[in-house]
Amino acid sequence: MPWATASAIALWSCSFRGRTRVRGSGGMMYGGLARFVVKPGKRDEFLEIVRWSARIAKESEPGTLRIDAWEVEAEPDVVYGYEAYTDREAFETHIQNEAVQKFGQILDTLVEGWTMVIPFGDSVASSAGD
Repeated sequence: MPWATASAIALWSCSFRGRTRVRGSGGMMYGGLARFVVKPGKRDEFLEIVRWSARIAKESEPGTLRIDAWEVEAEPDVVYGYEAYTDREAFETHIQNEAVQKFGQILDTLVEGWTMVIPFGDSVASSAGD
């Protein structure tokens, strides 16, 4: 189910399917960091959906550890999104939430492009967890 064609959320998640977990030392978690270039005039709508998704995760997804968004002064049209989960299964649960599904449907209307700065995968060390 390619994300870019059917829905944006499918694209984000499909590139991480089939990866093998690599265990490292320390607390394990599954996560990634994305860089979104937001279209002019769409920042508020973009951040509204990100905040909605974060609220859903906080209220009903115990496996979602973090949903964070950052703006960087030197990049006024860019929002970085960091997500961390207890494991891949928690990520799969998260991408089914209503806000993430909506984000996937309208991604192309909100952003000019996006890249994975840190592709989704397992951490090798973390202060979170065990």
